[in-house]
Amino acid sequence: MSVIADFDSYLCSVETIGRKVLYVQRLVTLLALLLTVTFTGSGQHPRTYGTKLDDADLRKLQRIADVGSLDHIIATDSDTLGRGQVLLVIARATRTQWCLDVHVYTRHKDSFKSLWSVGEGMEENGICHEAECPDLTAQAVGRGEIALFLPVLRGGTCEDHVKSYRWDGRTFVLKAH
Repeated sequence: MSVIADFDSYLCSVETIGRKVLYVQRLVTLLALLLTVTFTGSGQHPRTYGTKLDDADLRKLQRIADVGSLDHIIATDSDTLGRGQVLLVIARATRTQWCLDVHVYTRHKDSFKSLWSVGEGMEENGICHEAECPDLTAQAVGRGEIALFLPVLRGGTCEDHVKSYRWDGRTFVLKAH
Protein backbone atom coordinates (compact mmCIF):
# COMPACT_ATOMS: atom_id res chain seq x y z
CA MET A 1 0.00 0.00 0.00
CA SER A 2 1.35 3.42 -0.84
CA VAL A 3 2.25 6.07 1.72
CA ILE A 4 -0.49 8.36 0.32
CA ALA A 5 -3.14 5.64 0.70
CA ASP A 6 -1.96 4.94 4.27
CA PHE A 7 -2.06 8.65 5.04
CA ASP A 8 -5.54 9.04 3.53
CA SER A 9 -6.97 6.04 5.39
CA TYR A 10 -5.44 7.28 8.66
CA LEU A 11 -6.95 10.76 8.23
CA CYS A 12 -10.37 9.19 7.58
CA SER A 13 -10.15 7.08 10.75
CA VAL A 14 -8.99 9.86 13.09
CA GLU A 15 -11.75 11.15 15.35
CA THR A 16 -10.66 14.72 16.04
CA ILE A 17 -9.22 17.62 14.10
CA GLY A 18 -6.53 18.00 16.77
CA ARG A 19 -5.19 14.53 16.06
CA LYS A 20 -5.20 15.25 12.33
CA VAL A 21 -3.19 18.43 12.85
CA LEU A 22 -0.71 16.62 15.10
CA TYR A 23 -0.34 13.82 12.55
CA VAL A 24 0.26 16.28 9.69
CA GLN A 25 2.85 18.17 11.81
CA ARG A 26 4.68 14.91 12.52
CA LEU A 27 4.52 13.91 8.85
CA VAL A 28 5.95 17.28 7.75
CA THR A 29 8.75 17.05 10.33
CA LEU A 30 9.64 13.53 9.21
CA LEU A 31 9.57 14.59 5.56
CA ALA A 32 11.89 17.52 6.35
CA LEU A 33 14.20 15.13 8.19
CA LEU A 34 14.24 12.71 5.25
CA LEU A 35 15.03 15.52 2.82
CA THR A 36 17.78 16.85 5.09
CA VAL A 37 19.35 13.43 5.50
CA THR A 38 19.05 12.75 1.76
CA PHE A 39 20.69 16.02 0.73
CA THR A 40 23.41 15.92 3.39
CA GLY A 41 24.51 12.41 2.53
CA SER A 42 22.77 9.81 4.64
CA GLY A 43 25.14 7.13 5.87
CA GLN A 44 28.18 9.35 5.48
CA HIS A 45 30.16 11.23 8.09
CA PRO A 46 28.81 14.61 9.14
CA ARG A 47 30.64 17.79 8.15
CA THR A 48 34.06 17.33 9.70
CA TYR A 49 36.50 20.01 10.73
CA GLY A 50 40.02 18.87 11.52
CA THR A 51 40.82 15.19 11.73
CA LYS A 52 37.97 12.92 10.69
CA LEU A 53 36.67 10.70 13.50
CA ASP A 54 36.65 7.01 12.63
CA ASP A 55 33.35 5.08 12.58
CA ALA A 56 33.94 3.51 16.01
CA ASP A 57 34.53 6.91 17.66
CA LEU A 58 31.51 8.40 15.92
CA ARG A 59 29.31 5.52 17.17
CA LYS A 60 30.64 6.01 20.73
CA LEU A 61 29.81 9.71 20.61
CA GLN A 62 26.33 8.96 19.21
CA ARG A 63 25.68 6.57 22.10
CA ILE A 64 27.05 8.93 24.79
CA ALA A 65 25.16 11.95 23.39
CA ASP A 66 21.97 9.86 23.07
CA VAL A 67 21.59 10.63 19.37
CA GLY A 68 18.21 9.17 18.45
CA SER A 69 16.96 7.90 15.12
CA LEU A 70 15.35 11.26 14.27
CA ASP A 71 18.43 13.24 15.29
CA HIS A 72 21.15 14.26 12.89
CA ILE A 73 24.81 14.96 13.64
CA ILE A 74 25.56 18.18 11.77
CA ALA A 75 29.27 18.50 12.47
CA THR A 76 32.24 17.19 14.41
CA ASP A 77 35.57 18.87 15.09
CA SER A 78 38.39 17.03 16.80
CA ASP A 79 41.23 19.54 16.22
CA THR A 80 40.25 23.21 16.51
CA LEU A 81 39.44 23.42 20.25
CA GLY A 82 42.75 21.85 21.29
CA ARG A 83 43.44 19.90 24.52
CA GLY A 84 41.98 16.74 22.94
CA GLN A 85 38.48 18.23 22.97
CA VAL A 86 35.93 17.07 20.40
CA LEU A 87 32.99 19.25 19.35
CA LEU A 88 29.74 17.47 18.43
CA VAL A 89 26.82 19.46 16.93
CA ILE A 90 23.43 17.72 16.82
CA ALA A 91 20.10 18.75 15.28
CA ARG A 92 17.13 17.23 17.07
CA ALA A 93 13.73 17.05 15.38
CA THR A 94 10.64 18.01 17.36
CA ARG A 95 7.09 17.94 16.04
CA THR A 96 7.40 21.40 14.51
CA GLN A 97 11.05 22.46 14.30
CA TRP A 98 14.75 21.67 14.46
CA CYS A 99 16.60 22.25 17.73
CA LEU A 100 20.36 22.39 18.25
CA ASP A 101 22.47 20.68 20.92
CA VAL A 102 26.20 21.41 21.15
CA HIS A 103 28.52 19.12 23.11
CA VAL A 104 32.23 19.02 23.90
CA TYR A 105 33.87 15.74 24.86
CA THR A 106 37.39 14.69 25.72
CA ARG A 107 38.88 11.26 25.21
CA HIS A 108 38.70 9.15 28.36
CA LYS A 109 40.29 5.68 28.32
CA ASP A 110 38.71 3.92 25.31
CA SER A 111 35.68 6.23 25.12
CA PHE A 112 34.74 9.90 25.68
CA LYS A 113 33.85 11.99 28.71
CA SER A 114 31.37 14.89 28.54
CA LEU A 115 32.95 18.27 29.36
CA TRP A 116 30.23 20.72 28.40
CA SER A 117 26.96 21.10 26.51
CA VAL A 118 24.46 23.77 25.62
CA GLY A 119 21.01 23.36 24.16
CA GLU A 120 19.57 20.48 26.13
CA GLY A 121 16.86 21.68 28.45
CA MET A 122 16.70 25.14 26.88
CA GLU A 123 13.09 25.85 25.95
CA GLU A 124 12.49 22.12 26.63
CA ASN A 125 13.86 21.10 23.22
CA GLY A 126 17.21 22.86 22.89
CA ILE A 127 18.13 25.97 20.98
CA CYS A 128 15.35 25.96 18.42
CA HIS A 129 15.16 27.14 14.83
CA GLU A 130 12.72 29.76 13.55
CA ALA A 131 11.24 28.23 10.40
CA GLU A 132 11.52 31.40 8.34
CA CYS A 133 15.28 31.76 8.96
CA PRO A 134 18.33 29.80 7.75
CA ASP A 135 19.45 26.80 9.79
CA LEU A 136 21.24 27.42 13.05
CA THR A 137 24.61 25.82 13.65
CA ALA A 138 27.72 25.91 15.79
CA GLN A 139 31.42 25.44 15.20
CA ALA A 140 34.77 25.69 16.89
CA VAL A 141 36.27 28.96 15.68
CA GLY A 142 39.61 28.80 17.46
CA ARG A 143 41.53 27.18 20.28
CA GLY A 144 39.08 26.98 23.20
CA GLU A 145 36.40 28.99 21.36
CA ILE A 146 32.93 27.98 20.13
CA ALA A 147 30.43 30.12 18.21
CA LEU A 148 26.70 29.42 17.88
CA PHE A 149 25.12 31.02 14.83
CA LEU A 150 21.46 31.68 15.59
CA PRO A 151 19.36 33.52 13.00
CA VAL A 152 16.52 35.40 14.73
CA LEU A 153 13.36 36.70 13.04
CA ARG A 154 12.82 40.41 13.75
CA GLY A 155 10.46 42.66 11.84
CA GLY A 156 9.99 40.15 9.04
CA THR A 157 13.73 39.65 8.38
CA CYS A 158 16.29 37.26 9.80
CA GLU A 159 19.14 38.82 11.74
CA ASP A 160 22.32 36.94 12.57
CA HIS A 161 22.86 36.46 16.27
CA VAL A 162 26.13 34.91 17.45
CA LYS A 163 26.76 33.50 20.93
CA SER A 164 30.43 32.89 21.69
CA TYR A 165 31.79 30.60 24.38
CA ARG A 166 35.38 30.48 25.63
CA TRP A 167 37.23 27.79 27.60
CA ASP A 168 38.15 29.10 31.09
CA GLY A 169 40.26 26.13 32.13
CA ARG A 170 37.32 24.12 33.54
CA THR A 171 34.35 24.73 31.24
CA PHE A 172 33.11 26.91 28.40
CA VAL A 173 31.57 30.21 29.49
CA LEU A 174 29.48 32.69 27.52
CA LYS A 175 31.60 35.63 26.37
CA ALA A 176 30.23 39.11 27.04
CA HIS A 177 29.87 41.16 23.87
